[in-house]
Amino acid sequence: MAHSKALKPQDQNPKKLLAKIFFKLRYINTFGDNLMNWMRDKIYAPVLSFSLKNRILVVSIFFGGLILSIGSVGGGIIRTSFFPQIASDRVTINLQMPNGTNENITDSIINTIERKAKQVNQEFTNEFLSNTDKILFQNIVKNIGPGSSKGSLIINLLPGENRPTNLSSAIVANRIQELVGDVIGVESLVFGSGGNFGGSPVSVSLLGNNIQELKAAKKRAPNNFRKQH
Repeated sequence: MAHSKALKPQDQNPKKLLAKIFFKLRYINTFGDNLMNWMRDKIYAPVLSFSLKNRILVVSIFFGGLILSIGSVGGGIIRTSFFPQIASDRVTINLQMPNGTNENITDSIINTIERKAKQVNQEFTNEFLSNTDKILFQNIVKNIGPGSSKGSLIINLLPGENRPTNLSSAIVANRIQELVGDVIGVESLVFGSGGNFGGSPVSVSLLGNNIQELKAAKKRAPNNFRKQH
């Protein structure tokens, strides 16, 4: 019995690598336990005791902070926006022709819009990016379909950090729309900048076969909206 291994002190240090890692983690667990106990005894317990003894004061502080927050929003100190303007690096143009329109007609209109878009690219590149080796449009993706009466253009712009802050996607979309002008025979032609969450605040489409009546209705619509407002 005097030479039995069971009576000799055992080495507690692990031999394998994985066991050594878990053995070291015990020190982290011990530190975490001590930290939680300190926070419980030195911070949580005193604050809880004070709050229970001064309930009216504590509740008043919370209500005061709530009123201050509401007043800051109402007074304009803290600004809010229900639908914030979100910077976008893309312009989308969606064309809808009457059903049954020949694909060549749809394609010709989209090609015309694409040429106007390239003019805008050259114009704004010369105006805002003349001192750099960059161009405003990174690429233009043209699609026809689904069906022969639908077409679209997707224009990918330089990332916002690589172009002037006053050159937004909305400005690009508006300039393209200005150059394209009125297109006869379309059901809808939408120029989107992707800058508004949820789309445009108000979007109205007018349908009809008489172009003159549609133009007249387009001019009357804003006045009618103003009267109702």
